[in-house]
Amino acid sequence: MCSIGREEVAVVFGYWRSIKYSVHALVGALESTGLDKEVHVFLSPLSELKNKIMVLRRKYDKVVYSQTLLT
Repeated sequence: MCSIGREEVAVVFGYWRSIKYSVHALVGALESTGLDKEVHVFLSPLSELKNKIMVLRRKYDKVVYSQTLLT
């Protein structure tokens, strides 16, 4: 079984944060041109990715918490 460390989780969330801010900037720019409706197709997969990352984070936090209880 593969173990994921806190550093790996931090890296993933760092990437997600930078992607999220880039997407917000892109959407803001497109809203000013009226093309934001077209971007919905692009944003949907990013939303799904965010949800999957959040699920992984919750699972990881539960594992870390249960391991600290055992030690």
